[in-house]
Amino acid sequence: MSTTAVDTNSGSESAPLLAAVIPINDSPGDPATHSSNSSSSLPRIDPDRNNTPISGVDLKIKQAEARRGSSFLGATGNFMKGMLGAGILSMPNSFSKSGLWLGVISLPVLTAIVIAAMYLLLQTKREANKKVYGEYHKGPVITYMDVGRSTHRLGGWVVLVSICSMQLCFCTGWVIVMSNNLHGMVPSINYRIEILWIFPLLVLLSWIPFIKQLVYTSFFGLLVYLFGVMGVSYYYGIPAIPDNYSHTVKFNFVTLPIFLSNLLYALGGFSGLVGCESTLKRSQQAPAMMVTGMGVYSVGVLLFGSLLYAGGLGGCGVVLDCLPDEWPVLVVKCALTLALLLTHPLGLSYAVEMIEDVLFSPSTNRVVRCLVRSVLVAVTCIVAALVPDFSVFSSFVGSVLLPFCGFILPAFLYFSITGTRPPFERGLLAVLRSKRTWVTIALLGLILFGCVFLVIGLYTALMEQL
Repeated sequence: MSTTAVDTNSGSESAPLLAAVIPINDSPGDPATHSSNSSSSLPRIDPDRNNTPISGVDLKIKQAEARRGSSFLGATGNFMKGMLGAGILSMPNSFSKSGLWLGVISLPVLTAIVIAAMYLLLQTKREANKKVYGEYHKGPVITYMDVGRSTHRLGGWVVLVSICSMQLCFCTGWVIVMSNNLHGMVPSINYRIEILWIFPLLVLLSWIPFIKQLVYTSFFGLLVYLFGVMGVSYYYGIPAIPDNYSHTVKFNFVTLPIFLSNLLYALGGFSGLVGCESTLKRSQQAPAMMVTGMGVYSVGVLLFGSLLYAGGLGGCGVVLDCLPDEWPVLVVKCALTLALLLTHPLGLSYAVEMIEDVLFSPSTNRVVRCLVRSVLVAVTCIVAALVPDFSVFSSFVGSVLLPFCGFILPAFLYFSITGTRPPFERGLLAVLRSKRTWVTIALLGLILFGCVFLVIGLYTALMEQL
């Protein structure tokens, strides 16, 4: 479908969708495209079209195409790197909630459901592009927020609040881990006082205007996780398995929902998936990228959680707290704290840019923007001070926000964009034979699963604290 046809077809059913999608800024991780949105409102000039003006749809599509340069392995690596975070630190403790063998059985089952939900999110994005532009693999819908805004204004607000809340929760988890590391090294100082030490540093880092261009600092965090955290944890945990295996719980159905909530927190790559798909040189490879990344990462989570729990390191909310206070552990704790300190403003910037896109114009005073960022940093620190146990925090986030953002919301967005429903007007036999019927059943099943997961997970987490 030509862009000219879309631009001039103001009377078609996609016209409201175009109005909803085009004004959105691009993915927060693309400074070049973000700056183009912040420029004047004059028509852009396309050098490939003999200096003819570019429409809003053309500009959005050009920005989307400019992002597509990653190979399959590169995009898969970025997807996995986005999932690797503080959530994996609590997995040995999570296995103590489910029991060793029940956790080993439950992990691949939940992983398969997460993969199905992620595939639905990819299909929802493609359906949005088809409805807006006429093509599955090309169009102005780039981010998760674009998908929400392509339905109607309410959808955009729901996605905005959900994704921003989830990102702020991840940032809060990093503050909790940093503070626990500092408290473990300096136990004589109150935990909340150590958060006050971190707060001004996080505020100053959040003010840096080019913070998104310092994304290479995340590779430092990757090295710390892979070779520092996992290295010392396996070093102390693996040799202790023969002595501790007989003392491990094998099956525990009562607190299984807490294990599943923590696991979902560790696997929560829903928001990053859409961005990684948008960078693939061949978008048709996105499902394979997703399955490969989730498969490899979930195996790593399974091994890390189960082996270290069997090695007697499941008694602490964060696995590093169960290790002896020897110099290798102290070095890793210091490195992890520094890595999370640098990662916090990067993670916060995704929520910040979505909020600023809604609240501010490009000409808004820099001081006002810094004030909003300072308030968001303060929110993450205040919540961290109120909930110092990371495993408790991740279980609440994993039982409420992630089921909604990962299971319930994508299904509702797909319903809204496609209008899928069984053909009841054609009779019972046609309903049973129709693909739309089974798609509807699958979507309703995912919504029901998300609701049950949310209710039971939240109830179990609350009962665990009472």
